[in-house]
Amino acid sequence: MRFIVCYDVTDDSLRSKIVKVLESYGERIQYSVFEFNLNPAKIKEMKHKLIKRKLLDKKRMSFSIYPICEECYKKVERYGENKILDEKNIVF
Repeated sequence: MRFIVCYDVTDDSLRSKIVKVLESYGERIQYSVFEFNLNPAKIKEMKHKLIKRKLLDKKRMSFSIYPICEECYKKVERYGENKILDEKNIVF
């Protein structure tokens, strides 16, 4: 399953911890945007790590997860230098 995570975190320490978790599952496509191609178990695992480590603090941040269906993903337009995740990049 493909999805995008966008966040706005003002606390540098908190942001660094979140980025470390996100980088272990997907690709950073912009400073505060990550793209993922994960199976459902890995998605759950990633969310669990963020929650268990108390990294999702609604008082100090915003954090959004947007699922992208395969048909919609095929319509994504990319300009500039972008990494493209394909089926070879899926994390199992």
